[in-house]
Amino acid sequence: MKTYPKLHSAIDRFLGESEPGVLSIKGHWGVGKTYTWSKYISELKGRSKEFSKLKQRNYAYCSLFGQQSIADVKGTLFGSLKPIFEKEGKSKSWFKKRGKGLLEGLDGAGIPLLGSIQGTDQLAKLILEKSIKNLVICFDDLDRKEPVLTDSAFLGLVTGLRDLKNCKVVLLYNDDVVENEEDSNVVFKSFMEYREKVVDHEFAFRPTPDECFEIAFKGNKLGISLNASDERSQAVAAALRPLRLNNIRILKKVRNALEYFTEILQKTYPKSLSNNYSQIVKHCAIYYRHGSELKLKDILSYTPYRLALANKKTEEDPKEKRLLELLKSYDYHHVEFDSLIEDYLRNGYIDTAKYQQLLGDIEKRQDYSELQSEHSKHWHALSDNFSVSGEDFICEHQAFLEQHYDEVDIFSMEAALLAINAVGGDINVFGFMDKRLRAVIKGVSSLETIRDKARRGSKELLEYYEKIFWEVRQPLPIDEVISKMTKDGGWNPADSIDLEPLSEDDFHEYFTRTDDPDLTTKIKELRSRLLHNNPNGKEILNKVDSALRKIAERSAIDALRVRNYIGKGILTNPDGEQPAEDEA
Repeated sequence: MKTYPKLHSAIDRFLGESEPGVLSIKGHWGVGKTYTWSKYISELKGRSKEFSKLKQRNYAYCSLFGQQSIADVKGTLFGSLKPIFEKEGKSKSWFKKRGKGLLEGLDGAGIPLLGSIQGTDQLAKLILEKSIKNLVICFDDLDRKEPVLTDSAFLGLVTGLRDLKNCKVVLLYNDDVVENEEDSNVVFKSFMEYREKVVDHEFAFRPTPDECFEIAFKGNKLGISLNASDERSQAVAAALRPLRLNNIRILKKVRNALEYFTEILQKTYPKSLSNNYSQIVKHCAIYYRHGSELKLKDILSYTPYRLALANKKTEEDPKEKRLLELLKSYDYHHVEFDSLIEDYLRNGYIDTAKYQQLLGDIEKRQDYSELQSEHSKHWHALSDNFSVSGEDFICEHQAFLEQHYDEVDIFSMEAALLAINAVGGDINVFGFMDKRLRAVIKGVSSLETIRDKARRGSKELLEYYEKIFWEVRQPLPIDEVISKMTKDGGWNPADSIDLEPLSEDDFHEYFTRTDDPDLTTKIKELRSRLLHNNPNGKEILNKVDSALRKIAERSAIDALRVRNYIGKGILTNPDGEQPAEDEA
């Protein structure tokens, strides 16, 4: 880490000078100015001999954020007083010495210590004046100074501490704010004007993104390191490095998010997690870095479809153009997992039960992707070169298919078996696939679905598929089929598949034994749909009408029912040709 030793050396030189002075340490927001300074002061305790000539043996710290007056600043300095080089075990003796000096000062000033409490304000001021001298003082957050604390008053205090109180003063600030002369809202307008008179030494603190990462991720629970070879570290490094992120606060938030998601997902959904480490990094970086201009809903709204259409809109909308450029700079692409990241950023936690289905689907897709990747290696053994023999290809590829029998999709399996046979194998393709095909068909009720599933395979696969379908499938009862076909909004021509094997007698038995109060209405609707919306409907319709004519022959009332409430063309057209008026 090259930047930190340089800063340490600069502070060493500053403290090593015999004269008091003012050192400014400037840097961008979040790069670790306060962290580095505090670490330096802490480590200075053990260097007493090295700094034996340093006159300022005590230290005080004050952040200007929230300070309303010079009195507030002095009070904060007094409250933070501590020895630089004394060990903690000796702190009581230090306070004893300081207290004795203060009492002697009060006695010399003629302020009574007993009896009346008159002169309390004078007492407080005197204590402050007597205490705040010969110190190393750090003023932090100049860029966050309250407007009520005037620039001139504060700069006067700093020069007074240096010139009259023999103090060494360190100023920490964000130069993006304090030194931005073009910004009319700059907090510390007078600083640039009087900097030459106030500041004796300056140091621009510019740690690299890698140095900031080391601080932010030091001791992380996941063992993530930029230069490590494990998959997790490489994913994080690949996402972070192009961002050039040197804000330690944001990096720590990214680290917290990575640790949180790992804790709640690692055991149950490990692949969903590992696939989205880079997404967590990018999403958090965008949110914490640009949250003032880009809201969560904006990030999530940039689906691939919207990004594809955004170019036209950006010419008309500058805001849209800015958002699009920002997201592209992060190489951000919307994925399903983003909804979990959004919940975490919005609420600080996620409800895994809410995303159970989504996470389960991601796991399955990743399993399949890994399987396909492994399977492709066997295909490369066939296509890439001449090093693998036919025997090895057959043996290894067949072993893979047997090992992953229930996972390889049927089309890949068929293609693999045909390839094995093409190079000398002797496998009964559909004998090998029979159990797998039956498992796929189980629960499928439509032949059209089977045909759709098999469209990527060979003609022979489709034929074998259909053959098994009729062997395996359990047909629905006739009443369920008719109810399904005549239900409003539930119609599908493929639903009639279970009616195809039925005979005239089957329909006759059902029509005469059921007491369904809507039977005639359902039969009328069934006939209409069979006639107009089904490729195999006419053959089924002929069986239905034959059964109805047979019922009409039983009695005059049955004939009236068929003619008036189902269709009069049934009795006048025995060939099933229904006249137009029968449809009315």
